[in-house]
Amino acid sequence: MPRQNSKNGHVTEYLIEVSLDNQNWEAVRTGTFKEASDGSGLENKGYNPIRFNTTKAQYVKFTALKTLGDTRDKYASIAELRFYGQIAPIAAENITLENTELNISGNTTQKLIPVLDPIDSTDVIVWTSADNNIATVDESGNVTAVEVGTTTSTATIPNGKKVVATVTVILNKEELDLEVSESEKIINEEGSEAKYSRNSWNTFKEAYDAALALGEGSTQNEVNKAKANLEVAREALVLRTNKEGLQIKLEEANKLILETSKYSKASLKALKSAIEEANSVLANEAATEEDFSVSNKELVQAVETLFDISEINIALKNANDVVENQYTEASYNEFLNAKYALEELLLKDDVEAEVLENAKLNLQNKINQLIKVADKSNLTKKIDEAEALIEKEYTVESFKALKAALNSAKEILSDKVATQQQVDEALSILEDSIKHLVKADEEKPVEPGKVDKSNLEEIINKAKGLNKEKYTKETWDKLQEVLSKANEVLNNKDANEEDVNSAISNLDDAINKLKKVEDNTNTDKGKENTQNDNLTSTGGSSPMALGLFATLMSIAGVVTIKRKNK
Repeated sequence: MPRQNSKNGHVTEYLIEVSLDNQNWEAVRTGTFKEASDGSGLENKGYNPIRFNTTKAQYVKFTALKTLGDTRDKYASIAELRFYGQIAPIAAENITLENTELNISGNTTQKLIPVLDPIDSTDVIVWTSADNNIATVDESGNVTAVEVGTTTSTATIPNGKKVVATVTVILNKEELDLEVSESEKIINEEGSEAKYSRNSWNTFKEAYDAALALGEGSTQNEVNKAKANLEVAREALVLRTNKEGLQIKLEEANKLILETSKYSKASLKALKSAIEEANSVLANEAATEEDFSVSNKELVQAVETLFDISEINIALKNANDVVENQYTEASYNEFLNAKYALEELLLKDDVEAEVLENAKLNLQNKINQLIKVADKSNLTKKIDEAEALIEKEYTVESFKALKAALNSAKEILSDKVATQQQVDEALSILEDSIKHLVKADEEKPVEPGKVDKSNLEEIINKAKGLNKEKYTKETWDKLQEVLSKANEVLNNKDANEEDVNSAISNLDDAINKLKKVEDNTNTDKGKENTQNDNLTSTGGSSPMALGLFATLMSIAGVVTIKRKNK
């Protein structure tokens, strides 16, 4: 077809050549086109057909030999040039594939690339799949993954030769994961469940949970179905109306109102009132969405302010397990009053939560403050043992010390509020007094000029066994000063009875005046240390114990002096 808007370049004579290799050309036709008599260009300005004998060709060349224009044969111009012919069939001798192993994700498509020999063969390839349930293949070799598994795709040419590719389909959860991600935005939105209608939300939540439950062992069909279900459920979410919101909250409240043992009477009373109001609004056919909204807010507040008394019930259960005779009367009475007070408050329907909470804390404190009744069984046995001793069988001085210890032990035994520490101290002193009893027929005179230093040595050893870190520097330094002097007396062969007794007394006094580092309340000098620390051989720190120790020491002094004067 010549150019339409001008005669310039119209071809009036041409040459057509063909080639199989683009190197060697053969002329197959020369010809002319008739020029119009008015000089406007070619006579036929439409398509001008050119025909030539059938020949084999892969390349065709059109050459303009003569052209029209202001200057003839200067250039050629053609609007459109078409070639028609029949393609000659070229048979394929063999076929291969660029890749015989194909790993493909579900729901995706990949192409198998065939290679024919010769490469320009016009043969048609037939594609087949061994299992269309796993993967399909179309006439162009496009493989589409259907289900997880392995199959084969086969390409066959007319001469019967074929090539096989192994196709492995891998589970593809990408689309499902994207849908789950979109759904999670709704799930994680604060108050989202209350935002949508119950039915649409339940359907959506079930689809979401089902999608999350799918693991790597799932089938592609299950994954596709879960994705589709979740997408449909998400898009079908419907906003909840105020009326439906009230109905749902009312269902919850009606269950809570039955839990009378879990919540306080006052909070249940408020909930009951809100329930009655909600029922009234729902029964009113003229009620508006605003009415439903107001009633719902009141019901929500009543539910949220329910006071859980579970911990109170536990505290009362623990209180009921307390056994009266195991504790002192005073501490038990305080505990009992706290228990009765809490039980009484629970029966009222106008008590605020804070009052109940404080009453519970008070009961727990009173339980923690219960004072155990001291175990006096060992002390009783030791008193019985001491009372069975016959006075005349022992020296007057040693039995006198026993009597003092026995009387003190009896006082502790009869004291209803005596602590376990006091009982143990009395027992220790009584045991020591029995241990130091001297048989009347065993008393021997002390050798003339020899002083008994055994008591001094004993108290020195006790002082050395104390822990420096427990006491204040001032009182500890004083003890060390007195201890040093006591050691001098112990090592002095010329020390007399008076020196020994004085050293014992001074060391005992220094021990008793020791102050613990944390004990800042005992500021009076000379007062006994009230902490539970066995400072002396008497094993006690109570006034009774220290007094008795002094008595024992004085008796020991009398005995020694008497022995010396015999």
